[in-house]
Amino acid sequence: MTNSITVVGLGPGDSRFVTEQTVAEIESAQRCFLRTTWHPCASFAKGAQSFDRLYEKHDRFEDVYAAITAELIQASEQDDVLYIVPGSPLILESTVRQLRQQTDVPITLLPAMSFLDVVWNQLKIDPIDEAVTLIDAFSFERDAAGSSGPFLVAHTYAPWILSDIKLSVEADDENVLFLQRLGTKDEKITEVSWHDLDRSVEPDHLTSLYIPQLQMPAGKALHENVLLMRTLREKCPWDQEQTHQSLAKYLREESSEVIEAIESLDPQDLSSYADLEEELGDVWLQVLFHSQLASESGHFTITDVANQLQEKMVRRHPHVFGDSDAVTMDELSEQWQEIKEQEKRKKSR
Repeated sequence: MTNSITVVGLGPGDSRFVTEQTVAEIESAQRCFLRTTWHPCASFAKGAQSFDRLYEKHDRFEDVYAAITAELIQASEQDDVLYIVPGSPLILESTVRQLRQQTDVPITLLPAMSFLDVVWNQLKIDPIDEAVTLIDAFSFERDAAGSSGPFLVAHTYAPWILSDIKLSVEADDENVLFLQRLGTKDEKITEVSWHDLDRSVEPDHLTSLYIPQLQMPAGKALHENVLLMRTLREKCPWDQEQTHQSLAKYLREESSEVIEAIESLDPQDLSSYADLEEELGDVWLQVLFHSQLASESGHFTITDVANQLQEKMVRRHPHVFGDSDAVTMDELSEQWQEIKEQEKRKKSR
């Protein structure tokens, strides 16, 4: 007789939302596994083997989920297995999806309340009427591309994830809602501006984000470049060996090639502009590479680079964004130099 894997969920918050069926399955199971102890009701699964160690062992979530799936299948060769997940087994559970894709071990999913139920209740909206799109934060830029919302974004548990979301969208006046620890006594909803998306709230593993509307659809290419650079650092031996110092010569070479392409521009020859486009991409790669290295060492991210540039250009253009009345080229040049000198004095303090 083939052993099986049964999957139950702990619900969205505290013990009020754990079903009697889930409790009964946990109490009667011979062998239990718990995806993570990062849940208010993890204590229900006393004696269960947690997979938290795999999160510490692997750098990528894909590898974590693959390892969990493999261990569960291996364990089922000896016994029936109970697998306990946060929320509901069918909502944003990659391991459950992978288990269902294999055909050797029977999988039984038991119903559980998901975080979606408490979200809709707190927001007082019907997600069907509002046409809300549920998105995993790790695929926000891709899955939100071309749409302006509304979005419910899950897995927004770290500031760097919020920075990535912020980077992928050109937004100004939009406000969003942070939904934290819904279904517990500490639940909280906080409204913040898009500008403060990654700096106003301390996210945790029970944090999601509701975006009612975006004026501009989420971007795609720039954020994909950032993800590409991360992948290269994770998987390419050559990229893994690089440092700021080892890359310096390539930045000099690529910058020289941009200058050559500019000098070769011919309005009558469209291919000359294609050359410039390509060479600018090579310089952009260097910016991405250095920013990724700095991010890994905890110094700054590509978002910080973009934010600093944005702030600097606004600061140095008071005739556009402020009340300066400079209009002539000489006046603008003098104003630019004065602002640069002010910035240098501040840095030297």
